[in-house]
Amino acid sequence: PYKKQLILVSITTTISTICTILTPKLIGNFITELANIKNLNIKILINILIFISIFYLINSISSLIENYYMNIISEKAIATIKNEANTKLSKLTMNYYDTHKSGEIITKINNDITNISTLFTQIMPKTINYIITFIGILILMLDININLTLITIIILPLTLFLSKFIIKAAKKNYKLFYSKHGHLNSIIEESYNTKEIISLHNNCEIISDSFDKLNKDLAKTSLKSAMITSLINPISSLINYSIYIIIILLGSNLVINNKMNIGDIYTFIQYSKQLGSPINGFSSLLTSIQNSLASAERIFTLLDEKEENHNGKELLNNIDIIEFKNVQFSYANTPILKNINLTIKKGEKIAIIGETGSGKSTIINLLMQFYKIDKGDILINNKSIYEYDLNSYYQNISLIPQNINLFEDTIENNLKKGKFEANLEEVLNACNTTNSLNFINNLPNKLEHMIKENDNTLSEGEKQLLTITRAIIKDYDLLILDEATSSIDSKNEQNIQKFIENLPKDKTAIIIAHKLSTIIKADKIIVLKNGEIKEIGNHNSLYKEKGEYYSLLQSL
Repeated sequence: PYKKQLILVSITTTISTICTILTPKLIGNFITELANIKNLNIKILINILIFISIFYLINSISSLIENYYMNIISEKAIATIKNEANTKLSKLTMNYYDTHKSGEIITKINNDITNISTLFTQIMPKTINYIITFIGILILMLDININLTLITIIILPLTLFLSKFIIKAAKKNYKLFYSKHGHLNSIIEESYNTKEIISLHNNCEIISDSFDKLNKDLAKTSLKSAMITSLINPISSLINYSIYIIIILLGSNLVINNKMNIGDIYTFIQYSKQLGSPINGFSSLLTSIQNSLASAERIFTLLDEKEENHNGKELLNNIDIIEFKNVQFSYANTPILKNINLTIKKGEKIAIIGETGSGKSTIINLLMQFYKIDKGDILINNKSIYEYDLNSYYQNISLIPQNINLFEDTIENNLKKGKFEANLEEVLNACNTTNSLNFINNLPNKLEHMIKENDNTLSEGEKQLLTITRAIIKDYDLLILDEATSSIDSKNEQNIQKFIENLPKDKTAIIIAHKLSTIIKADKIIVLKNGEIKEIGNHNSLYKEKGEYYSLLQSL
């Protein structure tokens, strides 16, 4: 998308570089003329100075244009990559987030994408500059003296040969560095989010030692990378200084024997210095290139991540019937659900119970399309859930998850996340339903209260009430509660239960809960064990059978 700007930058860089490499030639001519005191031509000297001034002016203007456009390209390109990465992350399945730590993802979005910007702001224009400088100077040196040029060229490959091995080692260390950096970010995030648990179990010192160990290991990796790359300049400089001494000795002899002008020997020495500069510069630049490429590799691995796109085209307008047909699901090669067959009709209130790890939440995750079914299918209105457009699909479902997820925003805006176009009356009605208006009105700013990360002004129960309020404010056909009342006091829980009991007949509810009071009034109770449905029925019928349901009740 930035082809025109890159062409312009290439042209300005080329012009700037040509002016730079021609300037020493003009200065050499100036010195030669100046050395000829007997036949000194002031007009020629003035003309040379004018050309030198023009070259310096062109060089400055070209550099200004180059920097301006490269910064524009860099910022736009980085913004584009960040958008692409964000879009990709929004399309990846839950399995990706299960297998990648959040600290690693944050490192990719922040550090790695920023590193790529050096490809645009430094590496691209400098590479053009170094190539043109090397070729241009080489031509001008050959024009001055072929033999001296050949001596210079013979020694230079040694620099490239040594740099090759240094760069290879540097790339390996940079990749390792960013991998460890992502791990360190994850530890920082986990330590911050679980501070209470760490303190409770007296693990502060253990976590601190773990962080210190990894931090020292990261510092060693960084130091090793820096030490390896720092070898390039001293080695290159030593080789170049050797070249200068040889040129001065041989060039002086040519001047003494009138085989070379004094201005040419000055120009040649300047060019021999400049000839080493693109090689030294490019050798150092290779470090930045490897650093950027290591970051680019990590970013493009993310962008190339396979998407399990099951966004269909059918629009879901309402939910009449939900059917699980021989549904099987495994996670990390471990079977979780086995041949689940289940029918849920409109208006039914279904409770799913079972021991921890029996697969209750997995059923919800599959219905929500967070994970893809291994075998079998889930049908809504006699069509596979994968045939439906996800936007219309989720529009009909309201999920209240076990985890409390609130955004750093006002209470009102948090509630409107369930329905952006909701008016104040709808918000207040939902708050009354969940009895959350009582504590909201006690806050100084009421609905305008700003919720912040680790907000201590609200209890866990109050936060959970807000997530429930957010869910019921939505226009839905199916309401799912996944252990949604675990942090709520008994009085507010009764309000939620009454709300569920009084749901309109065209609303369906699926409830995962451990509390008898939540389960007992369900139209149908599904009893899970080891990923299989063991019993289906209402409370009275299942209780009389004295099977799995009866055993579970004894532990409640």
